[in-house]
Amino acid sequence: MALCRPQPLTRYADVALLTPWVNGSEPAGSLVDVYLAPLDQAPNGATLRATLRAYVDAGRNTKAAAAALGVDRGTVAKRLSAIESLYLGHPLHERMAELEVALRLEELHAARDGRHAGAGDALGRVEV
Repeated sequence: MALCRPQPLTRYADVALLTPWVNGSEPAGSLVDVYLAPLDQAPNGATLRATLRAYVDAGRNTKAAAAALGVDRGTVAKRLSAIESLYLGHPLHERMAELEVALRLEELHAARDGRHAGAGDALGRVEV
């Protein structure tokens, strides 16, 4: 884990959930494929992915996510609604744990590989 995201100290408590997934490429890739790749089918897939990432990073606070993205709260709400209905087929709260793990795995693998999180192949998959 420390190699994926170099920092002065890596506490196990901070990475315990992700640790088993980092070395196992098949399950980690599957999570990214199932939960994030559908967003890449949208013309504004990168924007939707960034919105989802900002929403998760903001502790699921729409107002804070909007501020981080430099848009209004209504824009974030519309994007999240589109993610739910058009690409996931489920309310976000029903899949939030999976989405958050997929986002974090994608971020860790991108950092390890020196890429920007969310930069996958044409299907949105991230090589793990």
